[in-house]
Formats: sequence, structure tokens, C-alpha cells
Amino acid sequence: MPEDIPLDDPEPDAGAPETGSARTARERRDAAERKRAERARRKAEGIPEPRLVDAAVATALSDLTLRAGLRARVRELKSYEGISYGLADVLGQAIETFVERRV
Repeated sequence: MPEDIPLDDPEPDAGAPETGSARTARERRDAAERKRAERARRKAEGIPEPRLVDAAVATALSDLTLRAGLRARVRELKSYEGISYGLADVLGQAIETFVERRV
């Protein structure tokens, strides 16, 4: 056997350049993996998902609006002027809603 013939496998080429669709798919996989890692980190730290917090706040605002009869008031005055919510009321109701849904 001649000594100049390599016995090891040749190193693989870099291959064909990445196509646009392959790059898009890779970027989506990478983004999905980052999101999974972020969700796992938040879960481990006991931080709720932002969409659940948003839903609890929206439900709280809806409940407060219904209880106060603001729909009829707005219809009568044809204006939202003067309508306000106390932060403590909104957060208190949101926390109640959030706790009810998490259980």
C-alpha cells in the first residue's frame, strides 16, 4: 500500500449554502427553543405567564365595569369622560381571578 494514501475519512465539506427556507426553519426552531427555555425559567421561579396575567387584568376590568353599571352611564352620556378605576380595585380583582384560574 502506498504511504501517501490517507486511511482516515476525509473531512466533510461545508455542504451547499443554506437556502432561504432552511434558514427560516432554523430561525423558527431556535426561537421556539429560546421560548421553551424562557418558559421553563419563569416556571421554576414561580413567575406566571404574561398572557395569563393579561387575561386576569382584562377580566377584572370587565367585572368592575359590569358591577358599576358603566355601560349604561356611557350610553346615557355618550362619553367615557370621568370614568376611572382604582388601581387597588383592579389589581385586587385581577389577583382573585388569577388565583381562581390557576387552581
